[in-house]
Amino acid sequence: MSASIGCGGQAGTPASGGETAVDLAPTDAILAAYPRERRSAIMILQDVQQAYRYLPRAALERVAEVLGVPRSHVHSLAAFYNAFSLVPRGRHTCTVCVGTACHVRGARLLVEHVERRAGIKAGETTPDRQLTLETVNCVGACALGPLVIIDGEYHGNMTSTRLDRVLADVRKGRGPERPCREGPRGSGGREAVSAELPPGKARTARLSSPAALERYRAQVVARRDPRRPAVSVCAGTGCVACGALKLADAFGRETAARGLADKVDVRINGCHGFCERGPLVLVHPHGFFYQRVRPEDAGEILERSVLAGEQIERLQYVDPVTGARAVRQEDVPFYKHQLRVLLEHAGRIDPTAIDDYLAVGGYRALGRVLAEMKPQDVVDLIRRSGLRGRGGGGFPAGVKWQECREASSPDGVRYVIGNGDEGDPGAFMDRSLMEGDPHLVIEGMIIGAYAIGTPGAPVGYIYVRHEYPLAVERLTIALGQARELGLLGENILGAGFDFDIRINRGGGAFVCGESTALMASLEGFPGQPRAKYVHTVERGLYNRPTNLNNVETWANVPPIVERGVRWYTSIGTGDVSTDPWGGSKGTKIFALVGKVNNTGLVEVPMGRTLREIIFDIGGGIRDGRAFKAVQTGGPSGGCLPESLLDLPVDFDKLTEAGSMMGSGGMIVMDEDTCMVDVARYFVDFLVAESCGKCVPCREGLTQLSRLLHSITDGTADEATLAAIEALSDVIRDASLCALGQTAPNPVRSTLAHFRDEYLAHIRDRRCPAAVCRALLTFTINDRCNGCAVCAKECPAAAIAGERKKPHAIDPALCTRCGVCRAVCKFDAVDVR
Repeated sequence: MSASIGCGGQAGTPASGGETAVDLAPTDAILAAYPRERRSAIMILQDVQQAYRYLPRAALERVAEVLGVPRSHVHSLAAFYNAFSLVPRGRHTCTVCVGTACHVRGARLLVEHVERRAGIKAGETTPDRQLTLETVNCVGACALGPLVIIDGEYHGNMTSTRLDRVLADVRKGRGPERPCREGPRGSGGREAVSAELPPGKARTARLSSPAALERYRAQVVARRDPRRPAVSVCAGTGCVACGALKLADAFGRETAARGLADKVDVRINGCHGFCERGPLVLVHPHGFFYQRVRPEDAGEILERSVLAGEQIERLQYVDPVTGARAVRQEDVPFYKHQLRVLLEHAGRIDPTAIDDYLAVGGYRALGRVLAEMKPQDVVDLIRRSGLRGRGGGGFPAGVKWQECREASSPDGVRYVIGNGDEGDPGAFMDRSLMEGDPHLVIEGMIIGAYAIGTPGAPVGYIYVRHEYPLAVERLTIALGQARELGLLGENILGAGFDFDIRINRGGGAFVCGESTALMASLEGFPGQPRAKYVHTVERGLYNRPTNLNNVETWANVPPIVERGVRWYTSIGTGDVSTDPWGGSKGTKIFALVGKVNNTGLVEVPMGRTLREIIFDIGGGIRDGRAFKAVQTGGPSGGCLPESLLDLPVDFDKLTEAGSMMGSGGMIVMDEDTCMVDVARYFVDFLVAESCGKCVPCREGLTQLSRLLHSITDGTADEATLAAIEALSDVIRDASLCALGQTAPNPVRSTLAHFRDEYLAHIRDRRCPAAVCRALLTFTINDRCNGCAVCAKECPAAAIAGERKKPHAIDPALCTRCGVCRAVCKFDAVDVR
């Protein structure tokens, strides 16, 4: 496809392959900002795509030329990673999230709605080049599904009617006022020595010792008045999708208009957790908690709550069961039943202000480690704590650190990596930590690097998902501030320890959450796993010993150092005093999403039951529906039925039940969820995300998908179930990496607990949840008043009838799309 990209400046360089001439000045400017290393290739391509809205062939060839790599290598990256497009995109982009949480709440209907309205399919652009429709497997805003991103702005709890309005505004030039994607996309990967501090943040000399750090902390605390009025606005992704940035702007305007800019602070925080009720606001020092706040409420909050200390009842949370009002955050049942250790700073600190982190004790653990502990002492501490990896496998962190520390390297080089790829659909814990408390992750990595020993390689990496640009921005600012104070770089706190951290942005490949695939991507290659007999603690990044932990794992390290092993092991299950595998200690953050009343981030001690999390914290099932299942562990996990609601949630109990902890996604499903459809969804997801390197995963998942589709299409027989079970065993036993080895888990768990639904599809040609279209019949009942809305919206013109009289559906024309049922306001459409 040819395209003309008008970028200004010179006429440009002719492109090969018949492509219209492309101005390469933007490409050259991007290349100049990066080191000429293969490692930079993926991030360079991301910036090139942002500049042109796709990857022109001429730009790909210039990247190859400057980096000194074959053209075929650059083209392989462009073809492998989902983030890249080799064809031009439209002026506007509508991206519908089809992750698990959005899928069970109707994302498919939104995709089809835009397809009908725009006359294109997902992945296509309208002929006038005005709109490109895309889908994405997850953007980490799962609490507000279904979610749509239009030109960078997030819109949660989307409906087809609202989507029409937003797209109409975009077409008329009334697009997003302030996109969620703040800051330059390229800032995260560039090799700047330091970053500029935000306005108003004073610089200070590098701190030369742990004692100097404590003196500086005392100065920071002394400058602060705990009684100073302030409003804290949650700017986590969920609240941003509800308009939090506009709300923060409104508070800024109102304080200026009232002459309060120097008297009242407006703080922008990371995720407060209660995403379902966003935007959220905390009023200090009174501690008032307000939910679903709108920009027009800003002035009243300032006048009544901040200045007069009065409560505004209409903005308070009201318990739907008891009717009790919650004045403060801790009064809300959603928060009351949690133990917030890693999330304790949410609502208290500005993630772009290092002084805020220092004021709540940040970097004290690092100072203690460098002043009082030898590296082996730190490793022993983590080992005795029983901390297990929070990325899915649950491997004891202390054991991994010890193995990496002891691994031989020809030149002494060892690396540490923070895995922030978080590809599980339905999970956004790591995103919220990186966006809301980036210094906690950074401090943990510095301590880990000191303990493991990184001579000759004083650089670690944080690998961040392509879909998390705000996390990249916040981490970049935090890293720059840490360097300014001497907490990163050479001779940290005068201890003779050198270490720095760089950020690498992923390219949108789920498989890169796997350790060896992530390391291949860090090196600038397609993210394909290696055989597991090669251990990364011995031969990882650049074939050197490498310690990779999930960012939530790293975030646990400072609290363990600060509060001690006895405190940490008092939380959770089991006994790790003699065996690091002997329990699940500490807290775990879960993304509680799906068909549950209170969606958001939940941090609880290991061992809480599913029932406590879903009903005490989550508030039970939406709209009075019956609970059917909860899916944990993402595509690698399983679906657990009502009979297992009292199961304690820890690594071992979930595995015994046929699921797994995973990174922490917890997707609740109600009676209207088809479990066969859920299994098919996960297998289709993994078909798209398989790297294709090994046959059992690549071909086995494709065949498994075909078999599951035959069930949802009504063409299967009972022999199909035997074939599914046999094929699942082969995929599990023969695949190269964990993506393939655990891929059958959702299928096997739904077969174990919901086999009757499979049999209903096969024997009765019926979907009990009325989800699988090929098995449905739509009819209009006598509640129809003849409003004709369904007839107007029906894409197949299958509905007819006289005005103000009951209509009817022609079964020969009906495509079973479900639009009639979705638009009917009188519950007049039946489906069976």
